[in-house]
Amino acid sequence: MLAALASEDRALLRPLLETRTFKPHERMFDGGDTADRIYFPLNCVVSLVIDFEDGTSYQCGMVGCEGVLGLGSAMSGRPVYARHMVQVEGEAAVLPAQAFLAAYARSPSLRKTCSVYRDQFTAQLLQSVACNTGHSAEARFARWLLMLGDRLTTAEIPMTQEFVAQMLGISRPTVTLLAGSFQDAGLIRHRRGVITLLDPQAMREIACPCYEAIRRVYEE
Repeated sequence: MLAALASEDRALLRPLLETRTFKPHERMFDGGDTADRIYFPLNCVVSLVIDFEDGTSYQCGMVGCEGVLGLGSAMSGRPVYARHMVQVEGEAAVLPAQAFLAAYARSPSLRKTCSVYRDQFTAQLLQSVACNTGHSAEARFARWLLMLGDRLTTAEIPMTQEFVAQMLGISRPTVTLLAGSFQDAGLIRHRRGVITLLDPQAMREIACPCYEAIRRVYEE
């Protein structure tokens, strides 16, 4: 996202940015918080999670280096709707929301880039809703792994089966079976706490069409 900004916009924001390291499961926002800061993930990946009253939680969105967090709440003054939880540890560039809004007001090109990103992220959310109701656990697991891979600079994804099950809304035994079948097919290597993507191209053949649809919208 930062690389996509016009050079004058990067120059405008650079003095305001502070780089911070985030650990797995660390919360950037809880649902109901009003964003007082803006995050640009650099190499961490953040899940937007909906928590239900019965204690279950489901991922409704994923943001990595392609995106920005806290933008909608900062602009509207309304609380964020979902919990923003670090899925894969790493760094993010952070700045106060008011400082970002001042730059946003000054720069038409920054406003345009943010508007385009918000449209793309809305498309991701809508496609994910349709995917969760219409596609198999196998196809959704493959899509999820590919989306993570796109946002990381390494093929190794630190991830427990319990966390995968929670994010996809499937049982842990189902994740175990899927991970085993993917490993037998040579798509991944799975050891405790780490999934390594071995053949992303073959994984695309298994993933539901939602992966290509979301990727195409972002590239456009």
